[in-house]
Amino acid sequence: MRFGRWIVAAGMLAVMPAMAQAPPVRTLECREVRDAWIWSHPRAAAVNFGVPSEGNGGLHNVIRAEVWKWGRSESDTIRALLAFDLGELPEGAIVLSARLKLSFYANDGFTPHLGDNALVISRVTAPWREDAVTWSNQPPATEHNAVRVGPSSDPRQDYPDIDLRNIVQEWAYFPGSNHGVMLRLEREREFNGVTFASGDHSSAALRPLLVITYYRP
Repeated sequence: MRFGRWIVAAGMLAVMPAMAQAPPVRTLECREVRDAWIWSHPRAAAVNFGVPSEGNGGLHNVIRAEVWKWGRSESDTIRALLAFDLGELPEGAIVLSARLKLSFYANDGFTPHLGDNALVISRVTAPWREDAVTWSNQPPATEHNAVRVGPSSDPRQDYPDIDLRNIVQEWAYFPGSNHGVMLRLEREREFNGVTFASGDHSSAALRPLLVITYYRP
């Protein structure tokens, strides 16, 4: 009996150092974000919708992914760009989770979520400027580790829990590659879209938020 107790005690002692050395899990809330939406319409393809200006009518407080059609004209496409400041995420960190929160918002006179509006969120692979990006100069994005989000179930739905872990893990391994993500419709067909508050919205509660849990290896 004593021998059995000695084996159990020895086993516990062997495990305890490993438990003591387990790295702490940390949580990082990323609120600093650059964002903009870009529009293929001929009159808007060279207009920046990332910061307020006379040219965009103050529509910088929203980000959209949409396809529309005006009368007999060709359909036009809207996409969105988001880039969070990850300066506090240590290089080489192991990312356990990365959850993106987007809150519904539509400007007066604009449509809410509608139609076949499943999303693709792709990693952007080149720099862009919030105050200069347009449809005409939009950066490229890769489908590697792209995230697909199902269609909305309500025209005013929030998206509080979009999983970006694989994308954020790439940024942790290669910090210089963080150029953000692009949001677009999975099927870019007319009369479908989603609309969210941007980082410039007057309500801080509605602005995009990225919550990361990680540990240092």
